[in-house]
Amino acid sequence: MKILVLILFFPVVLAAQTWDESRIFVFKGEVVDSKCSLGAMTPAAGKSHKTCAIRCIKNGIPPLLKVEYNGGYRYYLLVGQDKNSANELVLPFIGDPVEVRGSVIRDANMTMIVIDAIRKL
Repeated sequence: MKILVLILFFPVVLAAQTWDESRIFVFKGEVVDSKCSLGAMTPAAGKSHKTCAIRCIKNGIPPLLKVEYNGGYRYYLLVGQDKNSANELVLPFIGDPVEVRGSVIRDANMTMIVIDAIRKL
């Protein structure tokens, strides 16, 4: 019976370990829309793409933070304090260099930032 209990509870323990909201991190990057930035349009960043990204995010496309990393980029899904959409929160910052402070949640292959604060650089 002890073995059966361990097997049943083991996945729950693993899932709990992927949620680490105890530390606050600071990221610098650009708020972009996930549709265009992940392949629908090139280039999908900067001032030239700002109007399109605003339209996409206003219409429900999830926002990402695009961060330079080792000669390439990493993308983080941006979520609000309630772990739901941050679309309205990020609208004034799309297409501009920003600093985002928040906790990090890793779930499966996705990394999310729960936004505590965001400001233009």
